[in-house]
Amino acid sequence: MTSTQQIDELTRTLQAMLVNLDKQSEELEAIAGITLEHFDEVQQCSRRLFGNTVEEFRKYVDCVAQFWKSYAKAIRSIPSGAGHDGIYLDGLTRHLRFHRVFVHRREGITYNALPEASRCIGASCPHFRGTRIMVAARMYWLQCRAQNSQEMLPATGRYASLNMDPVFLHENLPNSCKWLVDFTIYPSYESCLLLAEVHYNMDLRRAWEARQSDLADFVSEHHLAVIPDTKVFTTTPALAELEASDDTDCDICGFKLGPEYNEELETEPAIKTHCNHIFGESCLKSWIDTGHSTCPKCRASMYDFKLTLPEVAVPYYEVIQSTIFELDTLETEIDMLICRGRVEIYTTHERPNRVSFQVFNPMPIQTFLEKLTTLDSLLAYAIEDMGTEIQIEASLQNPGGQA
Repeated sequence: MTSTQQIDELTRTLQAMLVNLDKQSEELEAIAGITLEHFDEVQQCSRRLFGNTVEEFRKYVDCVAQFWKSYAKAIRSIPSGAGHDGIYLDGLTRHLRFHRVFVHRREGITYNALPEASRCIGASCPHFRGTRIMVAARMYWLQCRAQNSQEMLPATGRYASLNMDPVFLHENLPNSCKWLVDFTIYPSYESCLLLAEVHYNMDLRRAWEARQSDLADFVSEHHLAVIPDTKVFTTTPALAELEASDDTDCDICGFKLGPEYNEELETEPAIKTHCNHIFGESCLKSWIDTGHSTCPKCRASMYDFKLTLPEVAVPYYEVIQSTIFELDTLETEIDMLICRGRVEIYTTHERPNRVSFQVFNPMPIQTFLEKLTTLDSLLAYAIEDMGTEIQIEASLQNPGGQA
């Protein structure tokens, strides 16, 4: 049997078990209500009034355990290097939602309804395995930052150069995070939602970076770009600093750097960029006036994109930047939650037909999801509205459509 045939056979077996779980969940809903709202009453008087209701509950619990035990066994049996991305099961997300209600009702925890999945989640989504690996890579990135006493929330380069090798990540992550790349363990519906939202946020940020570059080109082509004043993004070096520096001459024109501009003495005042390079003031101004935004020496960006935007676009840019900062801060809290292992997951025990489903107060994840959804929408709309306003400004400035 080929690897593909083996995966197909495993999928059919698990799909049949999932159909059986669906039937049992429908029976439980008929007994205790659509969201199992009568769960407590049914448990309290089941022996007297309902006869076999307790048995129905136990049967469902045992079938759930057997399903996840079989799922873990199936994942372990797939040959390494088979080129698979996981086993995709139709209806698994529906089961995850129902089981979450069942567990919280059974444990007596206040049930808080979660939103419908706005992103693709679960084993029916071909990208969900990649989502878990990506979040695991984030965990390892943060772990390395902490070990090296580095800033956890840098302004630039956050989550840069992620290691996406699941074997490496499983070997090097702490035990609380290994489940992310152990595909025999499966997250609950709630955890799936959180992982999918985190992944979406990263995609949205990358989309903004690409859009920012496109908008910069559009602004430049339509002569809408504002030339920033060098005083806004440079400083004047102290005399002692200038004397101690290797930059005694302007790298652009060759004049000596001195207290004032003097063509006869070939001197001009010095100014320093944020990247700590020193140039002649008039030369750097000419460099900027000709459309350059990077340092003549190291090519680092010298000023924020905001300084080049037409006035109509600035409020949208400020909303975008503040929203991204809020998302970064929120995601740090989420990362810490995941690092502590505070998520609901399915994992099998050594004892037959037993499955561990960690239960805790669901409010942190629910709160995170609400905030993430709100910030996502705000960021997406601000990006779109900013592009629209710039295009309108371009049409007003160039009614004939000429650049």
